[in-house]
Amino acid sequence: MIANAKTPAQRHPELASWMVIVLALAAAAAGFAGGFFIDLARVGAAMALIAQAVVEIFTGRKRFLTSPLFLLSTMGVLLYSVVQGLWGRQSPWQTKEFDFTGYVGSQAEATIVAFCMVALVSYVLMAHRSALPGGTGERAAAPWPLFLLPLVASALTALTFYLNVGQPQPVPFSGPLRAVAPALISLSLCLLIRSAGARQIGDKLAVLLVTLLALAGLVYVGEGKIVMFILLAISLYAVRLMEFSATRLVLIALAGALIMLATVQVLQQTRWKVRPGTGQADTTYSQIFLKKGVWRQTETGHCLGAVLKAHGDQPLQISRQLFWLKGLVPRLLWPEKPNLSLGQEYAVKYCAKAPQFLGQHSASITLLGQPVIMGGLIGLIIHGGLLILALAGIERLNRNPTALSTAFVAALLPWLIDFDQDFALYVANAVKFALVMAALLIPMALIERSAKTG
Repeated sequence: MIANAKTPAQRHPELASWMVIVLALAAAAAGFAGGFFIDLARVGAAMALIAQAVVEIFTGRKRFLTSPLFLLSTMGVLLYSVVQGLWGRQSPWQTKEFDFTGYVGSQAEATIVAFCMVALVSYVLMAHRSALPGGTGERAAAPWPLFLLPLVASALTALTFYLNVGQPQPVPFSGPLRAVAPALISLSLCLLIRSAGARQIGDKLAVLLVTLLALAGLVYVGEGKIVMFILLAISLYAVRLMEFSATRLVLIALAGALIMLATVQVLQQTRWKVRPGTGQADTTYSQIFLKKGVWRQTETGHCLGAVLKAHGDQPLQISRQLFWLKGLVPRLLWPEKPNLSLGQEYAVKYCAKAPQFLGQHSASITLLGQPVIMGGLIGLIIHGGLLILALAGIERLNRNPTALSTAFVAALLPWLIDFDQDFALYVANAVKFALVMAALLIPMALIERSAKTG
């Protein structure tokens, strides 16, 4: 009788979902009260995310593991609020020019928390209506050429990078190849993980080996963040496909956190080895963690605060609200297309960096900054709402964990959960890499359909 006892979340899943919604909305509102209430908002936002994860784990859904809405909310709250409350006022080394710690407890932090909580509410409303338990449906074995695709893409990217070193002119097609390789690798790995349940243990080990080798090639060419996000996405997708108890999920989460911390160290040390001369190889592990996991986000939040102060009250101009459309036009069709990477411009205008000392530094104003520049707070509400609606639409593809559509969503996660991207670049990358993945996904769907009908 005790073994069959249900938790409150299992007995009343809809009530639990509404409690999460109330907590999220309360956290969103509390932040704008300022002062002590921002601390409450920070805690409330973290509790809302944890509560939703717990509800899904105990009801056997685990949809949140591959949800762009949930994970984008988690990234924003975790990196730009929770860790800031814990360590944001501690600089990993002396910064003489400016003090960015004013971001902690500011309007900028409250704005991020509010956006993330609205996204979480949207996810909860989508998720509790339609979800299938993990492992639902059959998984066909992936064709063997799929094992070669991520290895070939990674090897060609590493080879062209090596050949370009010291050369005045880049190797033909090296730029486009490096751009599309991460997307092909991400989708290939997700498809292999999806099919792993239909294969023997030796094939599962082969999937693991292919994953390590493919990501190693990206590390060699200097990719850091995208490797972390691909590793996170495929790991979460694998956990969603498998049947684990709540206790095992907690242990997996702890182990995953340790692996991610170790991976950050490996990526940074590898980058210094591949690109010598940086003079930072003797930086301690704790400094790397604070710089990558805390201080960089503190600076980014400070820059967002400067954007809100400069543009928050400006009137909405309708003619400027389609600024992100230019990112959707291929450069082949528009050779004079302006560069969407505006990090160095932001560093000077909003992060108080002197141009003569800028070097390779590229600043961010988060996903929320560009809509404010283009339309003030009203522009942020409009574009933030459109983004949440778009991700809610993608969420419909995330229902069945074994469906090809869910593998597609999981593969696209590295570009959908990056809260650090500029808004126009976020939209451009999402559309571009979705189209790249479709070129592989459509043949896979046709193969599976013919196998079922045959």
